[in-house]
Amino acid sequence: MADAAAGRSYEYIAITDHSKGLKIAGGIDEHELEKQGAEIGKLNTVLQKSGRKLAVLRSVEMNLSRRGEGAMSPESLSALDLVLGSFHSSLADS
Repeated sequence: MADAAAGRSYEYIAITDHSKGLKIAGGIDEHELEKQGAEIGKLNTVLQKSGRKLAVLRSVEMNLSRRGEGAMSPESLSALDLVLGSFHSSLADS
């Protein structure tokens, strides 16, 4: 994805896996999010050293409950560049 984005002269891309709680999408949990963030950090270092002007943002599409509560711990979100909050299947519940 980073190569394709760089080839299009993008300056930023975001990796936005679904958060836990959305099982149909194989949601990522806090531990997996931390691991992914470390991998993205390494990739950004490689991109910078190679002279590419692309930054990969650490992010997540976080499932929200009916009450607007997020499916991830606030601590895990603090290390991210972007959090997309989305209502999914919980709105269909009666």
